[in-house]
Amino acid sequence: SQTIENSGTYTMKSAERTLTMFGIGTFIAGPPLHAYNILLEAKFPGNSFANLMKKTVLTTVYAGFSIPLMFTATTLFSRTCSGGRGTFEDVKTKLRNDFATTFVA
Repeated sequence: SQTIENSGTYTMKSAERTLTMFGIGTFIAGPPLHAYNILLEAKFPGNSFANLMKKTVLTTVYAGFSIPLMFTATTLFSRTCSGGRGTFEDVKTKLRNDFATTFVA
């Protein structure tokens, strides 16, 4: 579960979380997503209704693989409440608790 910090200040924990998400987005999620979008545009060029629907359906399929990857990376590279890095047990718990609601959203 998530809680919203209400301290009103930017702490070192906030800075670490920001840098962690920057690193995951830039080096883990960004390159495959960019390559995937280039592939989709090459296979289904233009913006006709049929091609847009194909891209939408295939992107939904891709999300089924990319969301668990992001959950895994975020959990493993983020600090837990106890101060250590996440474990694969934490990943399983996060996927069990949050995957369905995230995928539906």
